[in-house]
Amino acid sequence: MEHLAVDAIETRVGLSTRKMGYGGRPALVIVDLQNVLTREEGFHGTDLSPVIESTNELVAAADRAELPVVFVRNTPYPNHERIGKWAKVDVDPALYDPETESGSLDDRLDRSDRHTIIDKQQASAFHGTTLHSLLNQWNVDTVVLAGCSTSGCVRATATDACAFGYHTVVPIDCVGDRSPDQAEASLVDIHARIGDVVSLDDAVSYLESQVSE
Repeated sequence: MEHLAVDAIETRVGLSTRKMGYGGRPALVIVDLQNVLTREEGFHGTDLSPVIESTNELVAAADRAELPVVFVRNTPYPNHERIGKWAKVDVDPALYDPETESGSLDDRLDRSDRHTIIDKQQASAFHGTTLHSLLNQWNVDTVVLAGCSTSGCVRATATDACAFGYHTVVPIDCVGDRSPDQAEASLVDIHARIGDVVSLDDAVSYLESQVSE
């Protein structure tokens, strides 16, 4: 899926000189890159191979700087009671069970034992999880956000990250969505109201700048 270029998003926002900017202590948060969503044959999926490849560049940069990396899984199982009104949109909890192939994190992701995994039952990675407390424990002030879907769980997580006071950064090549139109609208809105939509190179350079001398 092709996105708008970052400069095109800035032009549409009309605030090309406005940046929230980076802070001094980032963490990389990767949302819902599970097989059910990242592969075309997945029930809710599309081919997110380019997103995974770009996200792995972020992971490598974060690892070089020994920064926190958090993989978040959408796990609305074993019953609909955990997901409340989401049950009305016909979500099948079994599809997201992380013990199954469908619900597992995509094995093309470069994960290691040093990375943290958090499970969620709602759109935002902050809702009902330990993410905010962990970021506080790690003295994080900047959330670099990757994953899917851009118009759903990424946007919800970005909104909460901003509300909690984090610098919120979305590298444009590291997020994906089944709907290009909804993705582009969400990226424009994130850049206008919530955080900064940046290039992959910009985000990698920032993470690598955190390497200790």
